[in-house]
Amino acid sequence: MSEQDSRADDFPRWLAGQGTDAYALAWAGEDNDPLRWMTAPAPAVGRTGADRPGGDPSRLVLQEITHGRSETLRRWLELEGDSTDEPLAIIGATDGRLREYTPGELVAQQLRVPGNGDVQLTQELADWVYRRQAQAPQGLEFGWTAAAAAWSWYMRDVAVALPPSVLARSLAPAGEEDDAVEELMVATTLTLAGLYDRLEQGRGHGSRADFVDAWHAVEPLAADVPELREPAGWLHGLLGGAPGRR
Repeated sequence: MSEQDSRADDFPRWLAGQGTDAYALAWAGEDNDPLRWMTAPAPAVGRTGADRPGGDPSRLVLQEITHGRSETLRRWLELEGDSTDEPLAIIGATDGRLREYTPGELVAQQLRVPGNGDVQLTQELADWVYRRQAQAPQGLEFGWTAAAAAWSWYMRDVAVALPPSVLARSLAPAGEEDDAVEELMVATTLTLAGLYDRLEQGRGHGSRADFVDAWHAVEPLAADVPELREPAGWLHGLLGGAPGRR
């Protein structure tokens, strides 16, 4: 938690004391250490990495405490879709330690629960995708690309590409129900999924050319997808500065 938060010293114990199935939704500020890429592992896809060894919990600013996976996911979709300035982390406490969850993990768990409202969950996901594109400052078409990138970052535990049911419901409010936009979004999620897989393998895997390709794919999206700023910065540092195109 932030340094001003008195709970920061023992946040796992404090969170565990908030009741059964308690989660913290917390905004993650930017890492201000320009040399952290030299020792930090590759960015954790779909997470802020605050719970990893060497992670910096002081970057987190508590938004609210939620209870249960369903409420936590609903509130994450509502809050995150309306503000793309900083990533919103989902933090739990297990055995006295912080445990960060991806939204996709919570969606996948929800879908496995018998009797859960699949239609309602699909609509909530579609509303989130629509709001992500609406928040992108670089225009409508780029907004859909940014929304697809956000899906690929957060929801890989559910589906690599946007499911047709979610995609159709997200496009409908904008009147963008055409094959070209759908193909753009699906292609974006599939392309980035491969790059994220390579990113998770870390600096010891893949050639320099692979990482150059990854940087050129991620960097243009970072302005509209704040989750990608850390991967873009990590790749920038790994490559010794902005690499030229081949």
